[in-house]
Amino acid sequence: GDPRSSIAIAELTSALIIFNILNKSKGMFHNHNFKNIIELLPLIFLFQPKALYILAYGWIDPVLVFSLILFVYLFFFIKEKILAFFVLGVAICIKQYSIFLIPFLLRNKIIKLKDLLVSFVTILVLVLPFLIWNPKDFIFDLALYQYLTKPQGFFYVSVSFNTLWHELTNHDIPLQVVIPISILILFYLLKIQKRSALNSTFIAASTLLLSIFLLSKIAFVHYYYFSASLILLSIVVLIHETSKVRGKLLT
Repeated sequence: GDPRSSIAIAELTSALIIFNILNKSKGMFHNHNFKNIIELLPLIFLFQPKALYILAYGWIDPVLVFSLILFVYLFFFIKEKILAFFVLGVAICIKQYSIFLIPFLLRNKIIKLKDLLVSFVTILVLVLPFLIWNPKDFIFDLALYQYLTKPQGFFYVSVSFNTLWHELTNHDIPLQVVIPISILILFYLLKIQKRSALNSTFIAASTLLLSIFLLSKIAFVHYYYFSASLILLSIVVLIHETSKVRGKLLT
């Protein structure tokens, strides 16, 4: 069958989870406009132009976004910790750059290092067959492809500063520049991150990924879709966190 059907289902389910999270918060807001937000945010998620484009081309990033939204829902709302970290492990296997969420979750003291054991076992079980089958190609595709591959032809239409730099100089931005800048941005975001606020975790991770993508040789629209989806998820979580604060003030 058409794999885009599963991607469409993932997007629809993500929107329903977002609606459910917002709906849990409406009791603390008596403004009529807030009820409109409950309906609008899931629709914005579903019908943002990038989402429709990505669905048409069959990229799997919506499945990754669904996995992360499901992780948030299971861990913070349903309190199913084991299942939540299993889903997080699956998300990391879908796209390895989702692992950049973990430093911010740890920094925020939202999770503990021991909580990640379930995710680690999940990743190990899912990737071990491929690692045993062809370890050289697996490691290259997992971690080195982005940095060691020389883009050819259409790769230089990537939406990144590297594409512009290559147009001007006929060279890529050196790794000696890309890696230190990425590390500095990571440490800066960890330093300024607001603790105990879940929404700041997703904003920080989105900012880091956006910076990395902009410096990368290969960065297409579905990369930025993931970064944008993290921002939208942070808005949803912020609304819920605000409703909890209002609830405490009213009691």
